[in-house]
Amino acid sequence: MHRIWNVPELLSCILLFLDEKSDLLQCSLVCRAFSAEATRLIWKEVDDFHQLLGCFPRDIVSIKMSGHESEPIQTFLLLDLPNPTEWNHMHSRANMIRELTISDLDNYDALLEVIHRHQINLTFPVLISLHLHVTVTKRSQSFLPLFSASRLQKLEISFQGSNKRLINKSMKALLAQAHPLRRLEIAATPLPEQSQGHLAQLLETTPSIDYLCLMLNTVDGEDIVQVAARLPQLRELDLKFTGGDGERTEYSPGFQSLVCLYTWGPYTSALAVACAINSPDMEKVHMTLQGEITGPRASLFPVIASIVNLKSVSLTFWDSSIPQWADVEPLLSCRFISKFSIMLGSSGLEVDDQ
Repeated sequence: MHRIWNVPELLSCILLFLDEKSDLLQCSLVCRAFSAEATRLIWKEVDDFHQLLGCFPRDIVSIKMSGHESEPIQTFLLLDLPNPTEWNHMHSRANMIRELTISDLDNYDALLEVIHRHQINLTFPVLISLHLHVTVTKRSQSFLPLFSASRLQKLEISFQGSNKRLINKSMKALLAQAHPLRRLEIAATPLPEQSQGHLAQLLETTPSIDYLCLMLNTVDGEDIVQVAARLPQLRELDLKFTGGDGERTEYSPGFQSLVCLYTWGPYTSALAVACAINSPDMEKVHMTLQGEITGPRASLFPVIASIVNLKSVSLTFWDSSIPQWADVEPLLSCRFISKFSIMLGSSGLEVDDQ
């Protein structure tokens, strides 16, 4: 065998050209040198947590199906306690995972209960990206404590349903872990008041965040946006607010490093955020204004026009008032804007008709 295959760094670079995990699996069976590097790449990205259960014998894992056949819910049960060797096998695989997705339609409460009760050492020390989507209505356990030893840089977490206890428990666990996050996405409608406080404190103590996406009820997210305005490295802000108008009509000036702003929600919230932008690097503003415009329609356009160095503007008026030429004119005089679009839409229109 050529000596190049005994250099792990070179072998890893070569194996990266394989796109399918099935090909990597074949390579892992070639020889011992191939096995180590191919296995590491196979487990580098795991798009479903239940793949880890493959480390256990099939006769100790049971899957119970429920829910509608179009979206079945899988509940994973342990019929017997795995032995230490089997736990170590799972632990060795967890040590390789850098990106992990946990589905909202899978229920691992029984597995989590076993891990907590027997104090199993299952952590993800090299994990940098976690996508956690949980249907919380009938859940009692949170995955987040498992990642206390990790180095998460990207976290996407969404809660489907209303379970204040679980959401508060999860957000508290997230706050306690002090990850060097760079990208953070939080979706919860509603987000309990206690969790709002946890999220605000997380933003205050994580200055490394450069991308923030909030999918919340308007009243739940307003105060959090004010905290986000003080993030020193925030470059992209994506706000998706639902539930109608909130209480805030203005924010303190901030967003000093912001480059891109995306909003979906009430006109008053979009206007308040636009007025607070104090960044010399803004390049893109994309807004979808939902519902009827309750404030002065024309005031949004001169505010956007006053943003220095803006290059791209896209405004969608969804089920709202139609802007007039006089409203739009301030934007057309901006010499830096090279891309400008306005769309009119409603729930009764097809996309092609907008």
